[in-house]
Order: sequence, then structure tokens, then C-alpha cells
Amino acid sequence: MNKKIGLLVCVSLFTGLALLTLPVIRTHADENKDQGNSSRNGSSDKDNKHDKKNRDDIRAVGSTLEVHISDNGIALVRGAKVTAVSGSIVTASTVWGATTLSWTVMSDTTTNLLRRSGGKSNLSEFSVGDFISFQGPLNLNSANLTVNAKILKNWSVQKKNASLIGKILSLGANSFVLAVEEHGQITVALAQAVSISKNDRDVVFSDLHSGDKVSASGVFDETSKVLTASKVKIYMDKTAVEHVFEGTLKAVSGTTLPTSFTLTLNERTDVTVNVPLGISVVGKTYLGVSLADFRVGDKVRVWGLREGATIDATVVRNVSLPR
Repeated sequence: MNKKIGLLVCVSLFTGLALLTLPVIRTHADENKDQGNSSRNGSSDKDNKHDKKNRDDIRAVGSTLEVHISDNGIALVRGAKVTAVSGSIVTASTVWGATTLSWTVMSDTTTNLLRRSGGKSNLSEFSVGDFISFQGPLNLNSANLTVNAKILKNWSVQKKNASLIGKILSLGANSFVLAVEEHGQITVALAQAVSISKNDRDVVFSDLHSGDKVSASGVFDETSKVLTASKVKIYMDKTAVEHVFEGTLKAVSGTTLPTSFTLTLNERTDVTVNVPLGISVVGKTYLGVSLADFRVGDKVRVWGLREGATIDATVVRNVSLPR
């Protein structure tokens, strides 16, 4: 019984002291009134401007400046500014003019780490100067304001899962610039395990060209305008129609699908024929054959879609092979 009473007194005393140090959240009208009083009392306008800028910066990322500590020791803090990140520990401060409260925010595998948009985050995305909110029980054994966070949200990380559609303006090293109607020009950086497809078939980065209409899906950083894409889809021109193209085999890149070969059409135009996985490769009598059987000079017919000097094949038939 004595231990319980002692704990209650400790919590009440701690909470009372914390509340005594907390300013009351004020309305804009109150702020204007106080600023007028400060001027009449000879207070520094510089301090008022700095305090207002701090609140404006917090609101700019979508948060507010608040501190709540309930009588059961649960703390809810919004608008704290990160001062350091070390391992699983984040230190932050809430500031009202000359009044500063310093916080130690403890996290573990059970802590729900969130971005501003609500998507999952991690501490590698947290930086000094970020504005955060957190909720969890106070550590009553600590002499400092320490919270074992159940929820820790970084309002400055403006990343979200997104799928954006636009036209490629230029290509770089494993990236490209995409013109998107709602965001203007953004940079699409390809993730290590990115999937690129065209006409429901897997293709590679070299199949992307300036002017292509694509959709890119991944994590979009609204601040840097960089989308880290895990999936890219190249849209085909809806007016394109599959045709049969016939020519003379000029060169074969490889015999294992997916691959490509060079076909000379009408004895004067060279095109690249992309041969993806899963399509039919047959001989004259429509029996399955291997590209290892193809020889330079063979007559080859390709059923597929052509864009410029590239044909995406759906069927390849070598009419020079007897079977």
C-alpha cells in the first residue's frame, strides 16, 4: 500500500511540475494581444519573431505545437524539433520563446514509426531539424523527460507511396526525368530490384526512350521531387496494331530468352526484334524450335508491334527451318 501511495505522489508531483512549466496553447488573437503588450512593456521584438517563425515552421509541415501529460503518465507531444538521433534514441525539444522542454524519445521494435502521409518510416529517415510528434508512457525512473514511444511520427518526411504517370523527358544513369501533370518535372530513380514492363512483358532499362509514356510506382519524396521506383510500365500507343514483318536474319544477340536479333526488312531496313520469355518460336511447320537453330541469312517472319526501329515480338517463325 505504501509503495502504491508513493508512486501516486511521485506521478502527481512530476505531472504537476511538468504542467507548471508548460505554456498554454494560444489563439492567433491572443498572440497578437500579447505581442502588443510586449511592445508596450519593452520586450524584444526579435524574440517574438523567432517564436512566431518556430510555430510557422511547425505548421508548415502540418503539425502543431502541443504537450499533454495525463495523470496516468502518458505523454502526447506534437511539434517537437529533433536535436539528435543516436541508434534507437531521438532527442527533441519543444520551444515557446525562452521556455524549452527537452525530450528523450525511446523507440524499439514495437514503436509505430510513421511518415507525414501515414506510411511506414524508419529512423534512418529522421534528421536533426525535423519536426516530430510522439506518444507513450513517461519513464518515471528517469530524471529527464523520457518517453517510451508507442507512436513516433516524422512530419518533415514528406514521402509517400505513389504511382505517377507522365512522359519521359530525358534519361540518365539508371534514372530518368518524367513530366507529370500534377507535380511538374520529377526525377525517377530506379530501385535495385525494379520491374520494367512493356505490353505485359518484362523489358530492361535500355528499352526506355525519351517521349515514352510510362507509369512509375514507388516511394515519392515531395520535398526533393524524387520517386524511387520499384515498378515502371511503358504504355504502348493505342493506335498501334500488330503486324507480320518478314525479313532476313542479320544477327542474333543470344539464344536464351529473353533476347533480341537484328532483322533486315525489304533488304534495306534493319530493325531490332525483342524476343521476351513465354512467346512462341517456331519453324516452317509451326513446330517449336530454338534460337540456336537460327542462322544468318534465314528468312524470318515476326508477328508483333513496331515502334520506330524496334519490333516487340509475340510470335517468331523461321521459315527456313524445315520443321
